[in-house]
Amino acid sequence: MLFSGKAKQGVLGRANGSRPIAVDFGTRALKVLQVGPGDPPPLIAAASLPTPDEFLFNTAKRLDYQLQQLPKLIDKGGFKGRRVACLIPSSSTFCKHMQVALGEGVNAQAVLESAIPAELNCPPEALVIRSHEVALAPKNASGRTELICMATPREQVRRFMESLTSAKLEVVGLHPELLALLRGFSGVGIAESEPTLYVDLGWSATRVVIAHASDIVFARTIDMGGRQLDEVVRDKLGFNLDKASSYRQSMESLVANAPAASSSTGMAALDAAMGSGGGTATATVSGKVDLSEPLEMLTDEISMSLRYHASVFPDRAVARIVFVGGESQHRALCEHVARTVRLPGHEADPMARVARTGKEPVFGIDFKSARPGWTTVLGACLSPTDL
Repeated sequence: MLFSGKAKQGVLGRANGSRPIAVDFGTRALKVLQVGPGDPPPLIAAASLPTPDEFLFNTAKRLDYQLQQLPKLIDKGGFKGRRVACLIPSSSTFCKHMQVALGEGVNAQAVLESAIPAELNCPPEALVIRSHEVALAPKNASGRTELICMATPREQVRRFMESLTSAKLEVVGLHPELLALLRGFSGVGIAESEPTLYVDLGWSATRVVIAHASDIVFARTIDMGGRQLDEVVRDKLGFNLDKASSYRQSMESLVANAPAASSSTGMAALDAAMGSGGGTATATVSGKVDLSEPLEMLTDEISMSLRYHASVFPDRAVARIVFVGGESQHRALCEHVARTVRLPGHEADPMARVARTGKEPVFGIDFKSARPGWTTVLGACLSPTDL
């Protein structure tokens, strides 16, 4: 099963208490992480492999490259065991909220296996479909149940399983990024009863989750991230994409006539235990590039997510935004989003609570600075094994 909420062997998976190796097939980098049991969880090993430029815009070739490199990265990275839990990339996951009438004798899975393939114009056998019931949602007048429906191509699942099995790796978990995002905060003690909007700002996409304490009530992926902002800078100034990205992340003012980034606009570190996203701008370069258009598209999508939540939970307004993801290190970007949707924003780095001695094998990444982009792979570490 792909998205089962039940663990075959529990969160740790084995009697000896070992956790599986978590793998994130990210656009900019392949991330591999393993932590041990305990609170806080101790770091066992971590590794990161950047994506070659020629694969950044070709998902199929990027995944081929990452699947080929993963066994080598695990072998030389100091990881324990051969058990892996993989994140299903959001680019391969269809996610939609549906309200389904579940009367007597009506099976939710059967309804979804009819509705979703029809919407995607593909045969039912081409998809693996799972759903997450929004248990806190009040039934509407027609008695319909709110479901978060997720589907991924069955061929993608087969590809992961065959590639990893041939590398003598035992796949014990396959998790959608949207669910792993919130699990990255497991045991932190910051999940409050007030509704919280989690925004995972990535380079190729932005993931949005709304939770009431630890209960997910809304999830979606927005096909927009740092890449679209970098492309505007590239086209305006004639830079290559790497230079455009560095330039954009140094900008303190992203739109014309907007206030520069400052600590007075509602952004704060989540708390001392979590650490800060650390997105400090290095130079003021406003006036040369106006990112209003792509930013408006991004914030409109986030605002629509908030409006949907308000329609389902009219008496439970979202109280704050928590930013994670690699692009959340650009503080001006987080401030702009928080200011536009009119919510107090907080930067978070869940990796800050992972216990480290400094002697653990770490390859291609430095955890001395904040790494909010590792939130979902940490969530995969802390997720129950489901295969």
